[in-house]
Amino acid sequence: MPPDLPRIERALSANGRNGGAGLLPIGIILGARVYGDGTASPALKRRARHGARLWREGKVATLIASGGPHGAPCSEASAIARICQEGGVAAKCVTEEENARNTLENIRFSMAVLPRGTPAILITDRFHAPRARLIARRLGLNATISSPPIGKLPMRRRLRIFVRELLACSWTWLSLWR
Repeated sequence: MPPDLPRIERALSANGRNGGAGLLPIGIILGARVYGDGTASPALKRRARHGARLWREGKVATLIASGGPHGAPCSEASAIARICQEGGVAAKCVTEEENARNTLENIRFSMAVLPRGTPAILITDRFHAPRARLIARRLGLNATISSPPIGKLPMRRRLRIFVRELLACSWTWLSLWR
């Protein structure tokens, strides 16, 4: 079951930040892998730290951490929330959505708890952004993308990521327009 809308609204008002028309967007941190021992993958750490930075800089009103457990001892959402709190985000300003199994569900389940008309910032890696943007547009989410710097990756790793995302984008496009 997705987190409830009143919790997000309480977080917005308790934080003194508002998510209504013309005001701050809500950040949605898209999940990434959590290893079997419960540690966050580099991608998850990057995204969560970037979300925490956006919150500290006052660029988002509150955060939704999205992602299920996928066989790990903790969900992606709880790992994101922990990293955000370590980065200075108040616990009441992070809502955990722990049911999503993929990018489509990250966005769909997060949309279900957004106050109507509130803009969002999808927080994900640059190579994942085109697919996230495609899904958000298809679902009608008013969102922009914010990506953390990736740093130096070996060419072989970059190529693997590029091919994976190219295939995933193609699959997503076909799935959304059936």
